[in-house]
Amino acid sequence: MKRTTGLKLGAFILVAAGIVIGIQVFDVNLAQVTPDHIRSYVLSFGAFAPVSYLIAYGQPLVPLPASIMTLSGGLIFGPFWGSLAAVTGATLRACSEFLIARLLGRDVVAQLLKGKIASFEKKISENGFKAVLLIRLIPNLPFDMQNYGLGFSRVKFGPYALATLL
Repeated sequence: MKRTTGLKLGAFILVAAGIVIGIQVFDVNLAQVTPDHIRSYVLSFGAFAPVSYLIAYGQPLVPLPASIMTLSGGLIFGPFWGSLAAVTGATLRACSEFLIARLLGRDVVAQLLKGKIASFEKKISENGFKAVLLIRLIPNLPFDMQNYGLGFSRVKFGPYALATLL
């Protein structure tokens, strides 16, 4: 088995085990997960409810459907505060995934590509804000994949974060 295949398999097993352990530690009965139950659970944190929501949404390790997390924000905090929490959580998640890809994988990807798409990457990096904004507006890939992919590119963090927020 190749080393990278082993690493991928190990990472998958680690994430899956984390989900199973998390479900058991927090005593989650998946049959009883309802909108009212989610709302009352998050609001039971009191003043820390928004922080707990942002931690859950903003963490980059466990893939969570953005649509469900966004709807949960509205359900828990209402339309205005829920929208604000959802946009903040989505931006935190996107930026953290971008930074993980940038820190851990950018050099590896550059080695693998060796100029094969250098002109494409150069155009994206020169027009980072516009490129990210267009990628976000065209429904092509899940956001998590976009975040990691853009983290592997030469797009600068500032334009990436601003276009993602918008």
